[in-house]
Amino acid sequence: MQNEQAVRRPGTSALATHRHVFRLSDAEPYQYRQAFLHRALSYVRSRSVTLASVENYRDQLHQKRIQAYAGSLSPLSRSHDHKVVDTLTRDGICITSLAELGLDFDYKLKSALGSLCDDLQGQFVPEDKFVARATPAQILQVPGLMMWGLQSRMLQLVEHYLQLPAAYHGVRVRRDLCNLVENVSRCWHFDLEDDRVLKVIIYLHDVDESLGPFQYLDLDDTQRVRQRLNYRIGYLNSDLVDSVVPAPRWRSAVGKAGTVVLVDTARLVHRGKRPEAADRYTVFFDYTSRQPKRPYYCNNVLTSEAFIQFASTLSEDQLPYIFWRGVPPQLER
Repeated sequence: MQNEQAVRRPGTSALATHRHVFRLSDAEPYQYRQAFLHRALSYVRSRSVTLASVENYRDQLHQKRIQAYAGSLSPLSRSHDHKVVDTLTRDGICITSLAELGLDFDYKLKSALGSLCDDLQGQFVPEDKFVARATPAQILQVPGLMMWGLQSRMLQLVEHYLQLPAAYHGVRVRRDLCNLVENVSRCWHFDLEDDRVLKVIIYLHDVDESLGPFQYLDLDDTQRVRQRLNYRIGYLNSDLVDSVVPAPRWRSAVGKAGTVVLVDTARLVHRGKRPEAADRYTVFFDYTSRQPKRPYYCNNVLTSEAFIQFASTLSEDQLPYIFWRGVPPQLER
């Protein structure tokens, strides 16, 4: 369109000279916004990173980007933030709480989340499924929920861990049903979007072993599963994992309401344990770098229209975190 302006490439300034044109469809998930052939070619190119020579070259570029960005990282302001980043770097996971982070939900946010959980409780879920998800409209109606993941301190934590400019993929509010379905994310797996994929999981009620905690294998056992099972992609059932790592060694992130699980789901083999006593209610915030290894897996829960609506409330500095593929010209300041 003649009246459209060029916008930035990922990783450049929001106000830099741009070479491609942003369209509303750019806010759609990657796999739905491209022609089939283009998607197929992108998939093949992205999968080629598993070739040793290609992966070595890509890793060199990745390390150069990390080195180049090191001087741009703003300093962490709290000692607990240093502990979180150090623990994440060492273990791939850090279990803390909203109170310890000093980022607790305010009264309006807590109240609105409670009402949303009531709505999710009444949502129909087919017999072969196990999760009820909040819609984009419901998420935007919770005051401050999307913005929680864009707080400067949270973004500092994320970028100090990723060591790169972060992409914010939004928030998901979900009710995991207490039923017998055990497939997809209830099976063991790891995420493929990027070298590091940081998820921030917040429990909205107390979660013990019977209420479907987030489960994971530590880094050593994750490596053991990958090597012995030649595991690269897909889902593993519990019996198969148990044959390599006995169930007593599986780790569970249990905790009170307000527990925060920061976890790199690309580094650790993990799953959501099936709730056995009652439904589980959680909030997920998702982050990768702005040049993810497999961008076609990077989805945002919001529709294009909801995405633009939310973005219109953001500051110039916040826009690149959500429009890491390009900032709409109408939102540039």
